[in-house]
Amino acid sequence: MFGRPPRCKIPSLTSPTPDPTKEALRDRDLWLKDRAKTYADNARHASTVSFCPGDLVFIQQPKLHKLSTNFCPDPLTVVEVHGSAVKARRKDGSIVERNVSFFRPFYHDDLPTPATAEPSPVQHKVVPPPPSPPSEAPPLISASSTLRQLPAPETSPPRRSDRRVSQAVHLKDFVCS
Repeated sequence: MFGRPPRCKIPSLTSPTPDPTKEALRDRDLWLKDRAKTYADNARHASTVSFCPGDLVFIQQPKLHKLSTNFCPDPLTVVEVHGSAVKARRKDGSIVERNVSFFRPFYHDDLPTPATAEPSPVQHKVVPPPPSPPSEAPPLISASSTLRQLPAPETSPPRRSDRRVSQAVHLKDFVCS
């Protein structure tokens, strides 16, 4: 009846044989759903974020006013990950549990990684000064330094146009007193 086995109190000795057309339809349906999911994920630039205990993360915070940031500026340390639930510890020791979507990874080169036992000292890169220009080329002068070195121009009356302005022909009968 309508593709389902009837419910009855008499036990049946034969087991229903699987219908190959239904299995083919089920396989095709799963394949089409997987293809649609892949297309939607690519269109939305979806990516999976996996946090491990010890990672530094930012947590999303509510907007209090128009100048408040989307994420709390102090990074938290991930304590536990269970599926899409993440537990993170603040600097004051309190633990926050939220969905993965409320966290963003914290990337910083100067901070030691939590996996290392000894933090490495912070090393700053020394940038050498740019090489001096060759002696044949004139030295580069910025516009601001050029303006400061020039003497102030003499004040003169504003220049007027030499074009003669005559009264329009259709206004010749108008008398000005």
